[in-house]
Amino acid sequence: MKHKKILVAGVSHQNQNGLALLTIMSIMLVLSVVGLSTMKSSRLEQLMSGNTQWSNIAFQAAETALVSSYGNNDWVAGN
Repeated sequence: MKHKKILVAGVSHQNQNGLALLTIMSIMLVLSVVGLSTMKSSRLEQLMSGNTQWSNIAFQAAETALVSSYGNNDWVAGN
């Protein structure tokens, strides 16, 4: 029994052994690297926004304490 060669776009089926697997593996590797770098970047942005929020809360607490202290006349300039 003879096997017939299948021609697709001028390339025989026998010349493509493993080419599809290699192509898909390469694409998956690229997508994995892109996905991992995106997750790392997202985590860094989340940490930065959390730090900014805590900094803002600390500033507001300090400002509230100063305004509260000034309103109570606990300290007066020149005394």
